[in-house]
Amino acid sequence: MKVVFLYWGYENPGIEALSAALKKAGHETSLVFDPALFNTFHIMNSSLKRIFDIKDKLLRKIIDGNPDLVAISTLSEDYDWACEMASLIKKEKDISIIFGGKHPTAVPEKVIENDFVDYVCVGEGDLALVELADALEQDKPVDTILNIWSKKNRQVIRNPVRRLIVDLDSLPFPDKDIFYNEYLNFRQIYTISTSRGCPHACSYCHNSFARKLYQDKGPYLRRRSVDNVITELVEAKQKYKIKKIYFLDEIFIYDLNWLKDFSLKYKELVGLPFGCEVYSSYVNEEVVSVLEAMGCLAVDMGMQTISEDLREEVLQRRESNEDIKKAIALFRKTRIFLYIGVILGLPKQDEQEALKMAVFFNQHKPDLILTSWLRYYPKTAMIDIAMDSGMLEEKDIKKIEEGGGFSPFVRRGHTFKKSLGKVAHLILISPFISKRLMNWLIEKKVYLFFPSKTFWHLNLNSLFGTWYKKLIERREKLLYFTVWGQLKFMGIYMWRRLAKR
Repeated sequence: MKVVFLYWGYENPGIEALSAALKKAGHETSLVFDPALFNTFHIMNSSLKRIFDIKDKLLRKIIDGNPDLVAISTLSEDYDWACEMASLIKKEKDISIIFGGKHPTAVPEKVIENDFVDYVCVGEGDLALVELADALEQDKPVDTILNIWSKKNRQVIRNPVRRLIVDLDSLPFPDKDIFYNEYLNFRQIYTISTSRGCPHACSYCHNSFARKLYQDKGPYLRRRSVDNVITELVEAKQKYKIKKIYFLDEIFIYDLNWLKDFSLKYKELVGLPFGCEVYSSYVNEEVVSVLEAMGCLAVDMGMQTISEDLREEVLQRRESNEDIKKAIALFRKTRIFLYIGVILGLPKQDEQEALKMAVFFNQHKPDLILTSWLRYYPKTAMIDIAMDSGMLEEKDIKKIEEGGGFSPFVRRGHTFKKSLGKVAHLILISPFISKRLMNWLIEKKVYLFFPSKTFWHLNLNSLFGTWYKKLIERREKLLYFTVWGQLKFMGIYMWRRLAKR
């Protein structure tokens, strides 16, 4: 059976896993990719977006490929795009279409209502999508496949989710070729997950909903064996000549015993520089020492807010400011690049709380900060919190469940404010200026004259901070998204688009 994955903007490890599962079962897969020029998380321009739009070419490629099933993985941010593409496909040809991903998993009842959606995959699709493809190929009923919602005689068949896959080693390695054959530079940083799930359930994150979805369906947090991960990386080194790695785990360091076992074989058999996600309450001297010995170049650590009350009551995160201070101090003793993320526009957050973050980072200096804005995702715990605080009404929730348009959290989210946008710039420059200058900027309210647009702090400040650290302190950032990487990506796809005219 021929399955076409339709996706936009970035490499998607979930699609790579699904493609591998389908190929293992004997099905044929391919990718139709929209680079989404000038409509990505980092660079947006409506006029240039129209010029470089390629929906017509994507449609022709799908139709000409004559697939049996089109699979669309979608977040809330790109849900509108996914619906538009699915509608165009259905108008041209009656091809079966399945939606999956975080947004459809959260609100399958909304997604399945669309005439252009035949199936919705709720939750993990490794087994469910294979069973669906098998059934369609053999012309067998699909109405009992767990995780799959379908339609029959205008009635929606809502199958429950199956038990979680506990033995992750039983899954095939991801099909990286499906994205690497599309864009060669995706392989510059090899992305890999060693686990599924998260130890926590932060209110703004999909995990706060997914944990409830999979209650009593097996352990939510699962991890691959050390040998399984090492084998994938060794094969990737041989096949793709990879030079750097990024571990996509929600928290890479949560299990110190696993990490120590992994580090021994990683140093011996892989030995490549890497980046990963950390959580301050798991950071200690031993963890940092292990990461440094393995060749870790950079870590990404979320702080989100300076207010411990907001962090616990609104974000449902349990780490303290002392945890964060200690983590910053430990990483600053090494050459590991420390990147910290914060969220603005939270319920009960005001300008003074944001200014306190700038003062905090002026005293406890990470290498780079990224300010993002709260975006509401359907069925997360944050929805109820925002409702209780008066930031959301029922009509707002309806819009959120329908996708709510393209407003990424790294740009404007749902809660962007110009006043906080100015403070965001103060937060971003806080690690690079003296305490005296910081006090003056706040006391004289000079920061009120700063620009508020997210483009400047998202791209130019990030670019400046990265190169300052690299040239002055010899500390190299290694994160999945970089300014230069995005510019190279856009340049290549702009050339492809213009060359075909």
